[in-house]
Amino acid sequence: MRKPALTPVHSVNQEATLLKRARVVRDRRLETLDMKLAKRLLENQPTVGSEQADDAEAVPVQFAGEERAGPRRKMVQPPIELPIASEFVRMAAPAHGMFHDRWTGAHFSARLLSERALCECTLELGLKPDSDANTAQVTVKINGQERHSAQLKIGQLNRISFRIDVAAGAVFDLELVCDYVKTPKPPDLRRLSYILRSLQFA
Repeated sequence: MRKPALTPVHSVNQEATLLKRARVVRDRRLETLDMKLAKRLLENQPTVGSEQADDAEAVPVQFAGEERAGPRRKMVQPPIELPIASEFVRMAAPAHGMFHDRWTGAHFSARLLSERALCECTLELGLKPDSDANTAQVTVKINGQERHSAQLKIGQLNRISFRIDVAAGAVFDLELVCDYVKTPKPPDLRRLSYILRSLQFA
């Protein structure tokens, strides 16, 4: 009777050893790939305080009366220029209580510098029509002292003049306080009193 031939196969222990080594090599390769992927993700991610992160969080300033359009980007808001009709009077500090479209709230203040002596001030104020009111009162102060008070007609341009006493080269504060406040139609939700058309001095 013929004996079966012996096949050159590794023993069970040798096969288990080879399988274990193959698994170790595979795990090392996967670990290396994971480390490379994590490093690549960290290199591409913006860090806090970087220029890319700042641009992503930047919210532009919306000017009064202007709709924001186009991509989000940083804007620098220019200072508000008062409608001063007298060339010898200029702003000495930023005005408060006025928007860029010259509409103001109930309280407006400005610090001005005059190159010559002043004895009179003339204001032009415009108010939108309102079915609930016919007149509004405005009080004018110079350096904190009340100098004039007048009734304004709602729905038209008002021109008021009053005496002042400002020396040449002096810096003085001009304040306007109005008892009339109106919120325009949406989307404009500002609380407005009047529009300042002109400031004249003599």
